Amino acid sequence: MTDPVIAQKAPYPVEVVAGKKYAWCVCGHSKRQPFCDGAPNGL
Repeated sequence: MTDPVIAQKAPYPVEVVAGKKYAWCVCGHSKRQPFCDGAPNGL
């Protein structure tokens, strides 16, 4: 098992659009934190 990746130890201020769907990053590898960009799965 690998060590967890912590993207940031502080809140992420983000603006969201009503009705748009967002995928939250749970692996810590996304370049678009706090949202998922498919890394490392290539989604």
